Amino acid sequence: MTEEATVRLGVTVQRNEGSHRSRRYTAYFGSYPRSIEAEGSTAAEAKERLTAMLVTAITAIRDGKPRFARDDDGSVMVAVPNAYGGSVHWRVNETAWGGTWDSRPPAEAFGDCYHMTLIPER
Repeated sequence: MTEEATVRLGVTVQRNEGSHRSRRYTAYFGSYPRSIEAEGSTAAEAKERLTAMLVTAITAIRDGKPRFARDDDGSVMVAVPNAYGGSVHWRVNETAWGGTWDSRPPAEAFGDCYHMTLIPER
């Protein structure tokens, strides 16, 4: 049986003094590894955009699968879902470094990358 529910989350809305009109307010939630933020010309618009981003983040966590590739230097590259709908890429060798990102989901992350070989899913 499917049942609808309402969820309330504590978000912070901050007025940005001196900002462009379309970025007058910033709504944000969370702090790990960084907050999810959205801007708007009004506090309500910023909260509405933040709500859409949180839905995207929850969907990415629920439905997203990592994608793996091997770089020519021997590193393993991992693309994981990003809260903004794209993917964050981690280079894994002696350390792990998450220095790049893509607006595409993990499934499409390494398809056209030079010097990388996709590791097929099993």
